Amino acid sequence: MAFGPTTAVAGTSTIDWTQVTRPGPSAREGSYIAYDSARAKTVLFGGYEPAGFGKYDSDTWEFDGTPPNRTRFACALS
Repeated sequence: MAFGPTTAVAGTSTIDWTQVTRPGPSAREGSYIAYDSARAKTVLFGGYEPAGFGKYDSDTWEFDGTPPNRTRFACALS
């Protein structure tokens, strides 16, 4: 299953959904995601884009939960 747009949750007593409109990771499947509690960021790495001819991604993204704060890091495969 590939996921598309990023949606952030904010608020404490009610759930408030906001779609992040700034460019972010493409829809993909098979990626790795982790939460870095020391820096309070969600980290996404790699995956496979099934659309078109399909391609494997080797990029890394960080998201701190505050739209539109997403950061992409280039990553070379060796």
